[in-house]
Amino acid sequence: MHKVGRNEPCPCGSGKKYKKCCLRTEEENDFLYRRISQAHHGLVEKVMEFLVHDLKEDIFYEASIDFFQKYLDEEDQETLVQDFGPLFWPWFLFNWELSEWEIRGRKLESLFSPDTTLFEFYLQKKEPRLDELEKAIASGVNRNAYTFLEVERVFQNRGFNARDLLGNKDLYITEHTASNSLKDGDIIFGNPTQVKGYTYLTGSGPIKIPQKMKSWIIDYREELQGGYKTISEGVLRENETETIQTFLELYFSLTKPWSKMTNMDGEALSFRTVYYDIKSPGRAFDALCTLCAHSSRGELISEAEFDEQGRFVGAEFPWSQAVFYGPESRENIVMGHIYINGRSLTVEVNSEEREEEIREEIESLLGEEAKYRVTEVQSCESAMKEAADKRFAEESESEDLMQSPEVQNLLAGKLREHWRGWMDIEVPALGNKTPRQAAQTSEGREKVLSLLRDAENTSPSPGMEDIQKESIREIKEELGL
Repeated sequence: MHKVGRNEPCPCGSGKKYKKCCLRTEEENDFLYRRISQAHHGLVEKVMEFLVHDLKEDIFYEASIDFFQKYLDEEDQETLVQDFGPLFWPWFLFNWELSEWEIRGRKLESLFSPDTTLFEFYLQKKEPRLDELEKAIASGVNRNAYTFLEVERVFQNRGFNARDLLGNKDLYITEHTASNSLKDGDIIFGNPTQVKGYTYLTGSGPIKIPQKMKSWIIDYREELQGGYKTISEGVLRENETETIQTFLELYFSLTKPWSKMTNMDGEALSFRTVYYDIKSPGRAFDALCTLCAHSSRGELISEAEFDEQGRFVGAEFPWSQAVFYGPESRENIVMGHIYINGRSLTVEVNSEEREEEIREEIESLLGEEAKYRVTEVQSCESAMKEAADKRFAEESESEDLMQSPEVQNLLAGKLREHWRGWMDIEVPALGNKTPRQAAQTSEGREKVLSLLRDAENTSPSPGMEDIQKESIREIKEELGL
């Protein structure tokens, strides 16, 4: 991003100084844009006040159900609305419609006709009082379609050029504040609104979507194209619920990937440590070693701990179950880990269901020999942070080694080899096609380019940036990108 100085050559190419050429026009445009922005915020305040004092109906919860759908069960409503405020509130006012059964259920027939937005309800009562600019805004903001916008060029303090990834059209978005936090290649979610020749975002999502997730958007676009010849504004409005749900899936995949993570049994991940007091470590071992399908009692006892008098002190072994796929086909599935240490018994599992199962086993096998104390639950967020901290410490220790010329040369060769092979590896983001295969179609090329663009902005390891960029340039050349 570059802010043009008053005495610099004008970007329009006239050869004149900026202050003698386009600066005055841009200052006039800035003034009108600020008037539109202020009038827009003022109109929103009037609508909100009208709804509170005139409607006197708490319809907010119904709207949040329609917007967040399944995620409302997984997250706190107040937190969700706070996080999504810049997106949710404009949608609530200008896009959400009360259904016929909601109107009948609240006995609002005298106020609403079915499929009326709250803003349209406001206009029925107050439109004659709006000034000219407010009327222009009113015609622009109501029922705008939401879409994904890929930033192509940013103009500091002014706006940005963007590609509408669903509507397949180019736009210039006037956003003075947003332009300072965006960069080329960012993907955002919002609804472009046109008022008096300006296009701005009435509502926008709380995150920027990385290029590596662009394939999700392309897949969704292909779904829409399968049912319509072209994706028009009307098509986007008709499919608004599906479009918003696509964004929500992207949002939660990026910000809370653990929210959908499960173990091999499809159970929601929940890291749990179960603590018991036991009367005898030896008797506990004899009873619980039967829960290990991997090893026999003899194999487990050979790795156990004993004190100087030869008495059993402790052991650790997996809680596992044998799964048979045929007479000669068997697999041992690890369900958790059991630790016996003196008079303490600890079991680690990764779901609430497995905790319930192991507690039933322990109480059945040990009875009064074991007394349950407590279960410690570690959130997925905490577990992931702990793993990340450990990885950071390990990487810091090896940083000096990574800087040696021998290691750098070895890594450079491996990196080039990786990218050469990458072209012929099936990639899930490409629908399990290889990049070489995907590059045969326009949608596939778009997906491959998004993955490569994301890789260009990701450093594989210190000192490898130039080699990575050169390798990616060679790939683009070979694939005709």
